Amino acid sequence: MKSFDNDITKIAEKTRLKAAERRMLRDRVLSYMEYHPLPETMREKRTEVPSFNVGEVLAWSQSHTRSLAGAFMAVFVVLVLPFAAEKAVPGDVLYPIKTKINESILASFADSPYEKVAFETELLERRIAEARLLAKEGKLNEETDAKIAETVKGHASAVQEGINELKNSDAEEAAIAEIAFSSTLEVQSAVLSSDEARGVGGSSEGVAGVLRDAQSAVSTSTPSYERLNTRVHEEITRVEDLFAAINGSVTDEERTDIERRLGDIEKKVETAHLAHEADTATSTGTTTPVVAEEEKVNPISILATTLRDIQKLVLFITDIDVRESVLLEDLVPAEKTDEERTTAILGALDELMNARNAFELDEEDTDIASTTTAFDSSVETASSTLAEKDFDTAEEAVEAAKGYLESLKMLLEEAKEVVEEEDTIEDETETATTTDAVVE
Repeated sequence: MKSFDNDITKIAEKTRLKAAERRMLRDRVLSYMEYHPLPETMREKRTEVPSFNVGEVLAWSQSHTRSLAGAFMAVFVVLVLPFAAEKAVPGDVLYPIKTKINESILASFADSPYEKVAFETELLERRIAEARLLAKEGKLNEETDAKIAETVKGHASAVQEGINELKNSDAEEAAIAEIAFSSTLEVQSAVLSSDEARGVGGSSEGVAGVLRDAQSAVSTSTPSYERLNTRVHEEITRVEDLFAAINGSVTDEERTDIERRLGDIEKKVETAHLAHEADTATSTGTTTPVVAEEEKVNPISILATTLRDIQKLVLFITDIDVRESVLLEDLVPAEKTDEERTTAILGALDELMNARNAFELDEEDTDIASTTTAFDSSVETASSTLAEKDFDTAEEAVEAAKGYLESLKMLLEEAKEVVEEEDTIEDETETATTTDAVVE
């Protein structure tokens, strides 16, 4: 608390009202006093009016006015200024109060190492929000962007230091903190990319670069299934409560998207649970594995992905700025239904065949012929496996067909260049022959 007192004292020493502001504040206080007198019950009753001296009355009035004004100033400094400072951005007069006092006080509530990591992550989000606001207003120049980027880098380093410290006492909690931090970085990077794509305000390239560096520095360790499962269920309860709180303020489309993601999360948790039970049964010898090795799923990997999805969903729900900047599909892609996958595969096959039919293929070219055969085979595989509801194989075949189509394009362009080069040489030869004939 001593450091907070020192911070408050230093800021208070630097914060002074101008003479005009003091006069205006005094006039407002006096005006309030005039139109809001004390009620009868609070007034001191007198049976007689004593004699008085004008000078004494003026002195009494001035002393009490100063006391009331001082009390008002105390309330203004303690309550009003910190509240107003929350909307301040770099360059504003109140910005030091926001960062030096408000955030220092908030930091005191982060007791555990995990809470400290979470708070530093929140500060990182705050700085990015400030940069985006300045960019939208056209006030983010290179110097300001560099300063904010340096601050964001400091918060990212503090998060990483906190995670490393947490590893010494609770490695699994540190791994969960890494997942949460990585999710935050992905969301904030997506928001900045969206701003750049939409041409919103100035550039935040410095901040974006810091986020990329921070993302590459995050490790990929994972906790145990039991620890992950507990945290995932806690976060599911949290995100459901948050969604219930904003349910009336989101659009119908956003509501549908969020509900769909919550359903996907439940399915992933159930898949992870079944996979974990199968692994446990196999390890204890109570059952014989019937699933092929390549078809087995890792329950820890599923839960880690699920936790990342939940963290991104929380940011989407709680930050209206994020909801206005990026689509939920870009942050947390929805699990497609069988019908949607069928529609997507059929659409892709139609596009591929239309593109293929637009080509003028030289069947005598060996490379073109073999690539065409491979393309046709992939399309046929996609169609047959789709009919069998084997969506994974069908989608893989579609991707293979796309690759063969790109190869066909390259081969046709190369063949075209060869023909053009031969035509050029032939023209030059004919021109030279004609010229020689004229000279003779």
